[in-house]
Amino acid sequence: LINERANKIDELIALIKIKGESVNYFVAIDNIFTYKNSASFDGKDIYSVGCFLSAIPSLEAFLSKELIDKDLIELKDNISLSIDEDGLVKETHPLLYPLYKKVEETKQRRQIYSQNFLSSHLDAAQNLNAVYRNERVVLPIKREKRGEVEGYIQGSSQSGGTLFIEPFELVELNNQVVLA
Repeated sequence: LINERANKIDELIALIKIKGESVNYFVAIDNIFTYKNSASFDGKDIYSVGCFLSAIPSLEAFLSKELIDKDLIELKDNISLSIDEDGLVKETHPLLYPLYKKVEETKQRRQIYSQNFLSSHLDAAQNLNAVYRNERVVLPIKREKRGEVEGYIQGSSQSGGTLFIEPFELVELNNQVVLA
């Protein structure tokens, strides 16, 4: 498929040269296809091909419409939808967006739990702000109130007066964020 599309692009470039047209806004992609038998292109190469294909509407000004391959237009649209200019898959990609949304929803549930826990344990909480330790959300609990909070101790403050505890319910929420 890559070879077919590369050959189609070569045909279009040759036709432009035959007609004597100069289209300066096409991105140069000829060096990308020097290794067209390879199935692994980096993201920037894919983005460059997308930019090149985005110039297709300008071709319609001097090429007949039957020369424009609908597959190339679909490929251009897919690249524009999927890859950003740095060659990275966009967070808005239809397959990734639900995953990012799930991560954010899970983080939100974790945040709500942490706020509710600290608010309902004012006597044990050192303050009302959850913190990150070892890439997990933990709660600052006064050392002397350790017995009131069941969970894992993930660290302590430099003074030792505050323990950073991950209550068992928060362990599960942290795990859900990692899995999401």
